[in-house]
Amino acid sequence: MNAVALRAGFLGYLKAKLDLAPPQLAAWQEAEAVFNDVAKGEREGCSRLPAEVAQASVLRAIAFAEEYTASQQQQLQKTGPAIRKLYESLSASQRKVMDSIPPPMMF
Repeated sequence: MNAVALRAGFLGYLKAKLDLAPPQLAAWQEAEAVFNDVAKGEREGCSRLPAEVAQASVLRAIAFAEEYTASQQQQLQKTGPAIRKLYESLSASQRKVMDSIPPPMMF
């Protein structure tokens, strides 16, 4: 859950730093909708974790790792096109800003 909150804060900061023009807001809103959808999926995934992960068996730990890896791949497939579309809508100076701010973790 901390990752979801961290990403939300990062996105708010990035939006403020980019100082988007009205025509760019549509691309931002599209990307933001995808990020929110991904965050919803992460929250649902977290709710399925057992209360005591440390007590999970090795086999369950492997299953969690497999689920997490698959989830990360799905997130990249969902967010990649939206991020590309947003990036392509940016001016050269805005791209420089976006490139200079490392995300807390991959979207």
